Amino acid sequence: MDDYFDDEGSLSLFKLMSPSDPARAADPATRSFRWALAEQRLAQMAAEAEERVRVLKRRGSPEF
Repeated sequence: MDDYFDDEGSLSLFKLMSPSDPARAADPATRSFRWALAEQRLAQMAAEAEERVRVLKRRGSPEF
């Protein structure tokens, strides 16, 4: 599982869902687990983006 984390320690969606991953099992339970991890990471990324937008708005960024 450690192979799926990037240099910053975050779960890498690209590594997790890569079709060229030789360790990727065809087992449906493993696929479901990997998709659940991917969905969890996407939710985390969305929350991080929302927090960044709040910070930019608070600082009066011209983009917002």
